[in-house]
Amino acid sequence: MKIFKRFLSVIFAVFLSFAAVGCQEETVHEETDTVGLHQKTATETNEYLLQDGRTDYTVVIPENAGETVLFAKDELLYFFKEATGVTLPVKTDAGLTFSESDKYISIGKTTLEEQAGVDAREEELGTQGLRISTKGKTVFLTSASDREAMYESYGTLYAVYEFLADTLDYDYFYTDCYSLNRNVKDIKLKNYDFKDVPDIKLRSGSYGFITSDTNVLMRYRMSNHAALFIPMKGASGHNEMQWLPQETYAETHKDFYNNQMVSGKYTRLCYTAHGKPDEYDAMLQACLESAKESLMDEKYLHLDTMSFCMEDTSDVCNCDACKDSFEKYGAHSAAMIVFLKDLKKTIDEWFATPEGQPYAREGGVKFYFYAYQTLETPPASFNSETGKWEAHPDVVCGDDIMIALALAIDNCVSLSDPANLSGMNMVNGWNVITNRKLFYMYSTNYKHYFVPYNTFNSIQGTFKVVSEKGGEILYNLGQSVQQNYATGWSILKVYLESKLAWNVNADMEYYINRFFTHYFGAGAGAMRKIFNEYRAHTVYMDSVDLNESHKMLGSKITDSRFWSKNLLEGWNDLTDEALKAIEYLQEEDKILYKSLYNHIVGERVSFNYILVEAFGDTYSAKDLTEIKQECKADILAVRLTKWRESDAPDGTGYSLVNALFTRWGV
Repeated sequence: MKIFKRFLSVIFAVFLSFAAVGCQEETVHEETDTVGLHQKTATETNEYLLQDGRTDYTVVIPENAGETVLFAKDELLYFFKEATGVTLPVKTDAGLTFSESDKYISIGKTTLEEQAGVDAREEELGTQGLRISTKGKTVFLTSASDREAMYESYGTLYAVYEFLADTLDYDYFYTDCYSLNRNVKDIKLKNYDFKDVPDIKLRSGSYGFITSDTNVLMRYRMSNHAALFIPMKGASGHNEMQWLPQETYAETHKDFYNNQMVSGKYTRLCYTAHGKPDEYDAMLQACLESAKESLMDEKYLHLDTMSFCMEDTSDVCNCDACKDSFEKYGAHSAAMIVFLKDLKKTIDEWFATPEGQPYAREGGVKFYFYAYQTLETPPASFNSETGKWEAHPDVVCGDDIMIALALAIDNCVSLSDPANLSGMNMVNGWNVITNRKLFYMYSTNYKHYFVPYNTFNSIQGTFKVVSEKGGEILYNLGQSVQQNYATGWSILKVYLESKLAWNVNADMEYYINRFFTHYFGAGAGAMRKIFNEYRAHTVYMDSVDLNESHKMLGSKITDSRFWSKNLLEGWNDLTDEALKAIEYLQEEDKILYKSLYNHIVGERVSFNYILVEAFGDTYSAKDLTEIKQECKADILAVRLTKWRESDAPDGTGYSLVNALFTRWGV
């Protein structure tokens, strides 16, 4: 828009000192690490993988290759051809014998790998680590396992991506944006010795544009954590009532449920059955019957962990038995843990019967639940004399129960920050309860999707804590119901997460620069200025007190006291600069122009949305309509579908963007 004049106060400029400015020329980049295994050494040889646009190399895959290895092969062929124009031939390992002189690119657990003695042990690589090794003239792209279950074959796919990154500068930024060298005619063969293991074992995608497309998940080196757990009647989260449906049990077994009702329905289960032994046993047997249905389903035979998660409410049963449990163990979560340990015994006993034996899981059944709201506090205490956390044996569950730590913390500062001391104490307490933890973090404003949510200053520090505390899975919840795109620097956030959750000591500024260079093209300089100014502005935003807890997550984030009208108008001016910088592409490359245009105006959605919501009454009717129309056009261009996570309780804040347009009168 041209009606705005850019203005920045002198004091605001001071805030910019902490942020890097501009996109710099890229140089060879090496990661440093002090946490996990990130060994990458490669030296060029006198041999060539590709010379003068020709290759003698053949891709080899296992004769019985699974879906992930086949996808890895397709990815290698696709990007290699796009970069070089060469289609690599493919064959299986059937009848092949390793020779130092053969020229192969071996993908996965081929017979060649075993014959060549490639070192790819699970003790070292785990189930997600990658291995790239050169033996003779063959390059091996592999992992410790090609088992399809539990994402254990993904390491091989990641080896392919790492190989493409090393040889062709491949990197994945967004669904329509990746880096890749073009018109490549020569590629030297290297002596590879790569062993790269993620610091956080599984990194789960959380934005709709990722989770709706398995290929996108894989290219971000992410997975869908919900697929690791056996659901109950199709529900993998907030499903405790699915285990014991009220329409089946409420009349005859009201003690299965808590003593609170809403609209004639119980809100939670009671994990002590109100202290009645017969009802407690009946509750276990009823849960066993529900479990059988899921355990016997062929879709889940490869899984051993059942999801048993509280409803999305802060309600807690306050019957005498539950109060006694709280008194004994010091936390509401204890009753659920004790119940799940008893349910494990019940199901494991069924596994030993003729009916259950065909469905028995090695090590018995395991469970997964949310340490959330009233269950977030661990049943553990800190012993000041020993300096250690301690827990009653009744609630220690080792590997049998995984918890999702959904802590009420300030996600805009690191989990290790003093402001999050209570959250860190909970992490330490849970560490003596269970060996298995999923860290359920929050990375967006769920009442205002279009407003940037600043976790850029906290993401790396928090991920380090997750790694150091043995986090098995990271789920950094974003806009799971938002399809196609997400504004407010969210695409950058996903890209950084893909890098920093793999190596928590990665150079974040390097990757920010890399992202802006490729994602915004010639408009990168102007867009980076906006981003730097936004990060600096959050210093001021943090000082604003509107009497709202977790204010960056709250509904008041569009209050004018959080923002500067001149600053937002200035960001729109810089957006115009970015668009002008890419105008030349309208003739040279219309597809690239459209992609970069959408990337730029996709961020402009944030600025105009805040202007309308925070400062709409300061504009003339004509100017306000112009802002709204531009925002609507940008929203439609990038195909945003929701402006908030869910509908407002009063029925006035429907989440679909069409409802927003109606409210705005456009």
